[in-house]
Amino acid sequence: MIVDELVSLFLSSPITINELENEALYEGKFEGQALNLPDNDKLLGVIKRFPGDLVVVDIKVGSQSPVTISNTESDFNAFNAELKKSIRYKDAEDKTAIQVSINKNIDTIIHLYRQAIFWEYVFQLPYFDLTALFAHLFQNRSLLIFRCLDLTRQQTRWSTRTLRIIGSDDPLPAMQPTPDRSELWRKIKEVCHYGNSAEINLLPEDFYLLQQPDDTKNKEFLDRLCIAQVITVLFDITRDDADGVDYKLNGMRLQSGLLKFQNIDTGSLQQLFQIAQWVYDGGNLSDKIGLARNILSIHIIDKNTMTLEGSPFESIKSGFDVYLKQNIKQYIEVRNKMSEQLTDFNKKATQIIDNFASGFQKSSLAVLTFFSTVVVAKVLSKSATDQIFTFEAYELTLLFIFGSVLYLIVSIREVEAQRRRFINTYFSMKARYTDLLDAADIEKILNNDQDFNQDLNFLDERRNLYRNLWIAVLGLIFLISTILHVFYVLTPPSANSH
Repeated sequence: MIVDELVSLFLSSPITINELENEALYEGKFEGQALNLPDNDKLLGVIKRFPGDLVVVDIKVGSQSPVTISNTESDFNAFNAELKKSIRYKDAEDKTAIQVSINKNIDTIIHLYRQAIFWEYVFQLPYFDLTALFAHLFQNRSLLIFRCLDLTRQQTRWSTRTLRIIGSDDPLPAMQPTPDRSELWRKIKEVCHYGNSAEINLLPEDFYLLQQPDDTKNKEFLDRLCIAQVITVLFDITRDDADGVDYKLNGMRLQSGLLKFQNIDTGSLQQLFQIAQWVYDGGNLSDKIGLARNILSIHIIDKNTMTLEGSPFESIKSGFDVYLKQNIKQYIEVRNKMSEQLTDFNKKATQIIDNFASGFQKSSLAVLTFFSTVVVAKVLSKSATDQIFTFEAYELTLLFIFGSVLYLIVSIREVEAQRRRFINTYFSMKARYTDLLDAADIEKILNNDQDFNQDLNFLDERRNLYRNLWIAVLGLIFLISTILHVFYVLTPPSANSH
């Protein structure tokens, strides 16, 4: 390992006093008796192999002041001069202490110098610090890469969909499709309340192993972490605690409590992960998570370990199949009902016009009947020719025409009022069905309003036709009455005789 190579340049048989490592820092303390003066080229060759991190080496001989070198230090001659001075004044019993401090650049790949020490540090974190750490590392990253500089060729490069472990000489992994974290969390927040969602947006996929590590301790840790994230995205209410996840699940049974991280039963991983994947993989999220919660709540046999009984995922899929069949039946009923209502709208449009036409027929018949009765009665009474159409008959005819015009105006206004009501009722029906059907599906059932528009066109065309006929009939009667009035009443009898 590169740190060992660096230390061995100065100490022949170094003893490790202490090492610690986290995501941002490695620090190692070593001791030895004899202090070597390394060749400048060898020292430069080793120190340049540190991959983009800031390396500082402090060498302290006995009680002397430490001599410092870093990978940003260019004056190796001055460093060697100081080191030679320390060796010159070194007593036989003096020990040499070397401290290697590495400040990591975590903007890109995160380097692990002692991966076992790093994971031990991670394992001992309180749970809410653990989730905060990974949330920080995943921030602005679709893929988190740990390059382990002490990973041998024989050791497994384990991975999840969003996390990779690679060795010092391994090429960077090819980019693969990763979950859309922001979009998934938008959905999660619609159906779950997670008390730490403002700072933490981890997903089960972050820790679900695609390639297993050699170390079973690492595997169990990641499996527990994956289950904890599943609980977060499936249960109604969750909150991170120092020991684990505080949760509440409202289902057929109420399940609540504190799931301690160290107590999580990893045997439930496959079932829980499959359920979470299924819930958020398209479809009606509210219906799917409601069904999942109901069935999960009755399959939890130990709420302190999240141990499950049987195969809840299979039960959820079977329950959803039944739900879909019921929905299909309901969907067909709704479609049929909408089709029936569409037919009713067609009948209503026809009825509006029939009523208008009936008014036209009655009004026209009344005027025509009166007019013809006056003229025919005069002819059959054998009165004088100039008395066939009297002034009084003309006045009554005008009165009937005026009454018919008023009736026409009232009828047209009634048709307009019914037309507006027809339109409002239609769109109110569409709005009511949006609670049951998708808007695009409603448009498809209603043929994009084509039938409705045809009914409106039919109503308008027939209204205009009967209105024009009505006006034409009244105008014709008025014209004939006026001609008769002029001929028989206003024209002198002597003129008529000629």
